[in-house]
Amino acid sequence: MTLELYLGAKTISSSPTEEDVLKALSSLQHKDDFLVLSHSPAEFVQMKGTLLECRENDTIYRAKAEEIDIDLAGNIFLSFLRGDQKWKQLTEWQDVTDEIKAERNPNRIIVSLSIVAVLVVLGWVFKRVFL
Repeated sequence: MTLELYLGAKTISSSPTEEDVLKALSSLQHKDDFLVLSHSPAEFVQMKGTLLECRENDTIYRAKAEEIDIDLAGNIFLSFLRGDQKWKQLTEWQDVTDEIKAERNPNRIIVSLSIVAVLVVLGWVFKRVFL
């Protein structure tokens, strides 16, 4: 299994150590900075600002805590790095898969509303013409 550590778009390490992870976490300074520790595209933990997310296969989870401090994030990232499952119990997670998909495809909402509007208009026309 390969682990990769990304800080923004830059790959920091293809074989990160605990020191690499902690150093990268401590370098997050701006709310738009993000860090990703990945086993594969379908399995990772990531932090952006104070948001912590993980992905397991097709499901994306977000830590329920309002803000994740650097110590908790460090414990989660290091547990993930070691390959143990303890990181899953270090905070409460909520499934945000549908929310993330909707954010990535805002046109879906527009199309759905357009379909509803067309159906309403067709219903009105049908009543006027045939009833």
